[in-house]
Amino acid sequence: MGFIMKALSSGPSGSLLVTLFASLVLILSLLMLTGCPKSTIVAKPGAEQPAEPSRPVKRPPQIEQPSQPTPSTPKEFYELGEYGRAERLAGSLITAPGLSAQDRSQAWLYYVLSAAANNHVHLAQQALKNWAGSEPGIENATAWQDAWLGVTLRFPAAEAKERAQTASDPAQPLTMRARAQAVLALKAENREEMGSALAAMNNFYNGMSGAEKAAFENIFADQLRWQQPGLLGELYGYISADNAIKFPYTIINLEQGRRMLFSTSDEYRSSGRQIVESLAGSGLLASPQLAQNLLDLAASQKNALSALPSDMPSQGTVALLIPLQGRYGTYAQKISAGAQAAQHALAQSGVGATVVVIDTETPGWQQQLASLPRSTVIGGPLTREAYEQAKAAGLLQGRAVFTFMSQLDPGEEGVSAWRFFSSPHDQVASLLEFCRALGIHGVGSLYPSDDYGQRMNTSIVKAAGSYGINVTSHSYPSDNPDAWSSAVRDILQMRNSGSSFDALFLPDTWPNAKGLVPYLFFNKEDRLVIMGTTLWEQSLYNDRSPDASYFYLGVFPGSWSSEGGTAAHQSLVHILNQMGGGQAQATDSGVPGIAVNNVKADFWYALGFDFVRFGMSMGEPEAGMFSGEGWSAQQVNSKLQKAQNIDWSMAPLHWDSAGHVSQRMFLFTPTEDGFASISLDEMKRRIEETKRLHGQRWSN
Repeated sequence: MGFIMKALSSGPSGSLLVTLFASLVLILSLLMLTGCPKSTIVAKPGAEQPAEPSRPVKRPPQIEQPSQPTPSTPKEFYELGEYGRAERLAGSLITAPGLSAQDRSQAWLYYVLSAAANNHVHLAQQALKNWAGSEPGIENATAWQDAWLGVTLRFPAAEAKERAQTASDPAQPLTMRARAQAVLALKAENREEMGSALAAMNNFYNGMSGAEKAAFENIFADQLRWQQPGLLGELYGYISADNAIKFPYTIINLEQGRRMLFSTSDEYRSSGRQIVESLAGSGLLASPQLAQNLLDLAASQKNALSALPSDMPSQGTVALLIPLQGRYGTYAQKISAGAQAAQHALAQSGVGATVVVIDTETPGWQQQLASLPRSTVIGGPLTREAYEQAKAAGLLQGRAVFTFMSQLDPGEEGVSAWRFFSSPHDQVASLLEFCRALGIHGVGSLYPSDDYGQRMNTSIVKAAGSYGINVTSHSYPSDNPDAWSSAVRDILQMRNSGSSFDALFLPDTWPNAKGLVPYLFFNKEDRLVIMGTTLWEQSLYNDRSPDASYFYLGVFPGSWSSEGGTAAHQSLVHILNQMGGGQAQATDSGVPGIAVNNVKADFWYALGFDFVRFGMSMGEPEAGMFSGEGWSAQQVNSKLQKAQNIDWSMAPLHWDSAGHVSQRMFLFTPTEDGFASISLDEMKRRIEETKRLHGQRWSN
C-alpha cells in the first residue's frame, strides 16, 4: 500500500487524504476479523429466512423526531415509512381538481416513490411516463431522474439494463445518461461491465454543474445503501491509487464508512467515523453535507440511546420462545429483530445482553428450553399451543415466563406465569375511559355471536360499571350479512325505548364493521361514537378504500403509535432505520450488527425491543438455599415493581403487586388513507360538528 499512500500525499490536501485512505485500508483488515459484537443473538435451527423488507426508491432525509404532528401529505406519510398510505393519498391527489401545479408534481413524485416501495414497480414505471406526459420538461428535472433510477433498479437485471441502454442515448441529457450508467454498474454481470460503467459515471460527472454533481452523489449514495455486501465488495475492488479521490469511488468509500459507523462493534464504529469525517472535510464531495448528515445522525442516535436508562446488570441473558416459522412466523421475525435492536441499544450503555431465540415450531424446542438456566427471564410463548405444551411438561415451574398472550387461565397470572401483552380488558378500558372523558354514560355493544365477539362483549359489560357507564348489548351472526340490517335496527330500537347510549362498540373485523355501520346511517343515526378493537388496525394498514366518511366518529385502541416521542421509541426507529429487520445471519451487510435493508417500526418490533430491556432490568433471582432454584412468584412480583419503570417504546405495561398486568393503549381513528391518532379535544369537536349537521343531513 506504500505507493498508494505516496500518491495520495502529493496533492494540496495530501495529509487529509492520507488519513482518509489509511482508514480505508483499515477496512480490509477489519473485515477479515472473525470477532463478534459484544451483544449476540442466538437463533436456534429451524428458522425461516425473513422476507426482504420493502424499501423506498429514494429515501428522503432522516426524520430526527418521530413525534411529529399527524401526517397529512404523501410526503409526510412516505417519510414515516407509511408507503401504502402515501401511495393511496398521492394517487387520489393526482386527479384532484384545483390542485396547484407544484402540489400535483409532488403528488406524482410520491406516487412513483411509494408505489415502488410497495413493490408495485410496473405501476411506478407507468406513473413516470404519465407524469412526463402531463408535465412537459419534467424528465430533465433531478426529482424525475432520481425516481427513474430507483424504479429501474427494482427490475430484474436484463430488463433494468435494457431500460438503461435506452436512457444512454446521446440525445438524452448528461445527467440522465449518468444515471443510466449507475444502473449498468449496479446490475453488471461481469467485471468488465462494472468497471466500464463506473468509469463512464466519472466521465459524465465531470461534465456536470456543481448542483448536478451534488444531486448525483446523493442518489448514488442512496442506492448503494440497499446493495448486498457482495456487490459492495465488488465495487470496492475498483478503488485504486488513481481514482480513490474521484467520483463514484468516493461514494463507495462513504457507504462502507456508513455501515461501519452504525455497527454494534466499537472498533468498526471508530473506523467508520474516521472514514466519514475524512470525506466530510476533504473537499472531494460536491455535497459534503452527505457525509455530515451521517455524522449528525450518528450523534442523534447516540443521544437517543444514551437517554435510555441503564440501571441493570452489565451482562445477562434473556430468552424468546417464538414461532419463527408457520402462521405466526412473520410476527416472530419482527420480535427477534426488535430484540436485536435492543441489544444494540444496550451495548451503547455498556450492557452486554445475550438473547437466546428458541423456535417453538422446531422439534426439540422443549429440550432447548429445559437446558436454559432457571434464572433466565423468558419472553413467550406467542401461541396457546406452545404455552400448553411447556406447561404440561413442567417447564414453567420456577421460571420467570412472560407470555406474549392476551389471557392466561384463571389463577395462573402472577403465580405460575405472567403476561407481556395487552388483554381484552385493556382495550375496553381504554375505550371506556375515553367515553367517560367525553361525557358519555351509555354504550351500546353490537357484537358478533362468535367466540371473540362474546368474549369482548363480556369484557366491556364487566368493566363498564367502574366507569359509571351502562351497556346495552345485542348480538348478530357475523357469517350472515343479510341479518345485519335488522340487528342494527333492533339495537337502535332498544336505544329509543330507554336504553340510552351515545357510543356503539363493534368488536368485529374491519371488513364487517364497514358492512354494519352504513345501516346506522340508513336509519338516520350518525351521531354515535363507533368503537372498534385492535382487529381494525392490521386491515387499515392495507385497506385501499376504508370508507372513512362513515367513521368520522370512529375510535379503536392500539399498543403502538408511530408518533410516539419517548427516548425508547426514537431509539427503536433510529436503530431499525440503520440496522434493518430480520436476524443478523440473514441480512448481514458484512459489518457486525448492520443489515442492508431498513424497515418501519411497528408493535411487533417494539415488543421484542421492550422485552429484552425489561428482561435485563429484572436481573436474576435472589439466591435460595440451593443453587439453581430459579424464580419464585414472590421474587418475580417484587422485581417487577422496578423493572416496569423502563422507558417504553410501545404503550407502557404496568404490573400490580400481584403480578397482574395492564396496558393503557393509544387511540386511533380511521382516515381516508388508513388511520391516525385521535385526541380527546378533536373527538369532542367532531361530535359537536356532527350534532350540528345532523338536522341538516336528515331534514329531507
